[in-house]
Amino acid sequence: SSSNCNAFYQVASETAAWGNSVGTLTFKNYIELEFDFTVTATKGWWTNVFRIGNDDNTRLPGAYMAPNAEYMNIHQTLYYSSYTSWYPNDNNPSISLTSSSMVGSHHFYMAISPNKIVVTFDGNTQTWAGSFDRSNYVGTTQNIYFADNAFDSANVVFSNICVRTSSSSLLSDSSSATTTTSSSPVSSSSSLPSQLGFDLSVGLQDDPLSASEIVEVTTSSLLNGVRYYKFYGWDTDHDIAAAIIAKNNDARIYIEILPGLVNDLTSTQVASFVETWDDLSNYIYCIALGNEPLLNNINMDVLPTKLNLVYSEIRSHSGWENVMVSIPFSQNIFDVTYPVPDSTFKSSYKSVLSSIIGIYKTYGAPFSINIYPFFVAPYLPDLMDYILGEASAAGDYSSMLGAQYMATYYAMENVYGNNGVEIVVTETGWSTYSSTYDFATTSNANKYYQNTLRLMEDSTSEIYNKRIYFFELFD
Repeated sequence: SSSNCNAFYQVASETAAWGNSVGTLTFKNYIELEFDFTVTATKGWWTNVFRIGNDDNTRLPGAYMAPNAEYMNIHQTLYYSSYTSWYPNDNNPSISLTSSSMVGSHHFYMAISPNKIVVTFDGNTQTWAGSFDRSNYVGTTQNIYFADNAFDSANVVFSNICVRTSSSSLLSDSSSATTTTSSSPVSSSSSLPSQLGFDLSVGLQDDPLSASEIVEVTTSSLLNGVRYYKFYGWDTDHDIAAAIIAKNNDARIYIEILPGLVNDLTSTQVASFVETWDDLSNYIYCIALGNEPLLNNINMDVLPTKLNLVYSEIRSHSGWENVMVSIPFSQNIFDVTYPVPDSTFKSSYKSVLSSIIGIYKTYGAPFSINIYPFFVAPYLPDLMDYILGEASAAGDYSSMLGAQYMATYYAMENVYGNNGVEIVVTETGWSTYSSTYDFATTSNANKYYQNTLRLMEDSTSEIYNKRIYFFELFD
């Protein structure tokens, strides 16, 4: 809004031109920049989308796109007097784009603090943690450029440009810090994040809920049009999913091939699975090839082969061309998760995970991970507020969930650099009862879920606009 921008600079529209300086900025430690832009054509060389800084080493904030629009680079994030590379690496992080995807309308947001950079481009958020100390330039005056090469007035127009700068904090951090977290359930008037999903597994209930009883809940105002539901291979899954879809045509489901089938899975079994779900194929977002392999006696070494087998079989059936296949992993696959940027998978699984990520990249499938900060709580009781995601406890990361999400990102990069594979949190939640842990309460569960919902809509959070499934819909 104008009230958030008038401390520095706001303009409704700016047409690009060569060497297009539009103003000046006195550098401070915290900078946020947000704008819309529409591109009608791309040109085959490097293009500065925008930059703030008079020379190469001060172009932070700044971003530019590759010649064929295959990725958008963030300008140098660490200062080296002799550093001249302009390609994606640790010092020039990037967001992968679809070729020629710059043509069209776009929204860009960038936030920089001394230890974190957050970039959201068309809803795709990337967060980088590290030391982004720009103290050498604090207090200096730098020019602001929009599209000062390659773009010109014929092929791009910027609008709703807003730059915010502060010596103490990001505006979004300030907003988050004053947000209060309710201890009551989500109200029926709440607008839930568009990427929120629920795991739905009633097979272990003493008296399983019927499809009609479940649909009463999924269609209620409480869930406010939640689209994503994940199932766990029970015989009743199809009928429940069909009932949900009958009431919500926008619903998208994540279904499962049972863990016990994976090691010896055959094409015939996959074909039978397809036949069971064929009438709902247009609503299937993803197939889980088992669940948590290390906890379900699944042989990790067979997973790439079985993953390709499932893809090969489902692609031979009409209507399944866009269905993804993924393997939800538990956190047992990690070796190191702290410091977060040093996170790695266990060495014995690195090769197979690299192959799996490569398959995901080929098919555009997500890396699925079940993340439970709850299980960290017994070992770090002094960090309970941070584990619960309370705004007042945020540090380098917005929450333990955010840190564990980024640990997944760094571990994936460690085995397959610049993979560009989406991360989906297929399970997260908080126990409401335990005879062992006194923090397993309904009150803490409410705090955890409410804070996660808030962070999913906080543009500075690591989990902003990320697909996250709550486990489980019926506790």
